[in-house]
Amino acid sequence: MPALKNAALRLIARRGVAAFRLRDAAREAGVSHAAPYRHFAGRGALLAAIAEDGFRDLHAALAAARESHRQDPMAAFLMTGSAFIFFAVSHPAHFRVMYGADSPDRARFPEIHELDMACRQEAIDALEIGQKAGLLRQGDARELSVILFAILYGAAGAYLDGQLARVGFPEKEAEALMEKAAWIILEGFLPR
Repeated sequence: MPALKNAALRLIARRGVAAFRLRDAAREAGVSHAAPYRHFAGRGALLAAIAEDGFRDLHAALAAARESHRQDPMAAFLMTGSAFIFFAVSHPAHFRVMYGADSPDRARFPEIHELDMACRQEAIDALEIGQKAGLLRQGDARELSVILFAILYGAAGAYLDGQLARVGFPEKEAEALMEKAAWIILEGFLPR
């Protein structure tokens, strides 16, 4: 099963989620075309398993970022946002499966929705702690977390879609720019 997931991730990195086919993943993994069906009901189930892995890893990264700065609510908030950007940049295929237009149907795979909500709860918790300390702008933390997610997702998408390269930022410079963008974006959540 891990070999099939890894093969799928390699294909998704090269071709995108929409072009991914289960048969191609079997070929990439060096197994028969029927082998994937021993583990997954179909293409959607394999993508759901990949999304689950990604959400678990992202949740662990967000929780670790927040927890490692427990004594400093502002640093915890900033590092939580930075962890989201770092995850997207370092796991682009997972990120596309988790959040892209072709991501698995959350109604069909409710565990993905639950894991996504756990990740979002990390942002809400970081916001609320910062708000209680008077370090972050006041407001509905759930609503603010959606705004934060949208902004961070947009920045990550610009990087992953190659938009930064098109305007003259090669990969290493684009990564440094993403780090700066995360800090600038998160500074927008300071109290006014």
